[in-house]
Amino acid sequence: MVRNNVYSSYDFLEEYSIYLCSNEIGVAGAEALASYLIQIPEKSVEILRLSFNRIADEGMKGFADALCVNKSLCQLTLKHNKAKQSGLISLGEALYNNNTIQLLTLIGMYAFNIYINIRYPRYTT
Repeated sequence: MVRNNVYSSYDFLEEYSIYLCSNEIGVAGAEALASYLIQIPEKSVEILRLSFNRIADEGMKGFADALCVNKSLCQLTLKHNKAKQSGLISLGEALYNNNTIQLLTLIGMYAFNIYINIRYPRYTT
């Protein structure tokens, strides 16, 4: 259940951050947020923190699709979710062509039979 409301009209946004940690949004919530990031790629969220939300591979694939078109998201935190190999591979492939993500945090995921502990900072000069 998502405790914070995400509205359908985005013109009121002054702060471009969404923090929904520990809300158990699951795949459906992740796909809704990813859809939002796709619909408004230029004027959108800059920081999205979704730790401890039971987001599985399907939700990660939604974020991968969003990363292919979104031009405003700079930080994405997906710590301690339920994604495994296919979801994380999708994110990695999407990052290849994404120039806006500066920090991706994927701590506490199990994939490839190993514990994933990645912080992906992209440093620009």
